[in-house]
Amino acid sequence: MTIHDNRITFSGSGLVEASYVPDTFYITHGQERKNLPDFSQAEMLDPLNLDSAPWFCNVRCGRQGSEMISQFFHGKLPDGREPAEGAGYAYAQTGQSGNYDKMNFCFTVELTLSGGETTKIHLAQAHGKMGIIHNFKEIATIDDFGDGVFEEVYKTVIAGLFPFLTTDNPWIIRGADLHLAQDGENVFCYLEVSGSKYAVIPQDNGFQFAKMKTED
Repeated sequence: MTIHDNRITFSGSGLVEASYVPDTFYITHGQERKNLPDFSQAEMLDPLNLDSAPWFCNVRCGRQGSEMISQFFHGKLPDGREPAEGAGYAYAQTGQSGNYDKMNFCFTVELTLSGGETTKIHLAQAHGKMGIIHNFKEIATIDDFGDGVFEEVYKTVIAGLFPFLTTDNPWIIRGADLHLAQDGENVFCYLEVSGSKYAVIPQDNGFQFAKMKTED
């Protein structure tokens, strides 16, 4: 059995802390894991976000996909609620969204955001190579938010990511506070917690969080 280093990074000025929620790690039956998820903060600041340092996690385990893990991931939301229609979407690090037939493992992460809000998300590693998928039940549009809501840095970063069509074993997030909006062909993801909105920006091996502007 092959053991892999499965690394994920959470970063951005909108994030204060990322931590593993105990007793939430599930892996395909028969696969070995060497450690539970353990987040640690980098000593160096992120050069693109000098007011924050990224959080890293590495899970050393096998990568055998199963429908059981996918079904668990797409079931109840991290706070135990059943998913409501049009809520709790899954979103991948390459800007993908939708359902995935097989996943390797999943666990729950608690995020502390820069405004002091906290939220929990499911985090999973999908199995194999995934392409961009647009199969939403219902989705808002950028027009619903008004002008100037999204930070320019968010639009700049996201525009450069959508040409990437596939990646191996992408990370997927899902949560009750996670929402999607669409601007033409581009799909935007954000967290809304206690009235504050945080852009979720897919990165090479993780996600970046940036607090969004509010309308005047």
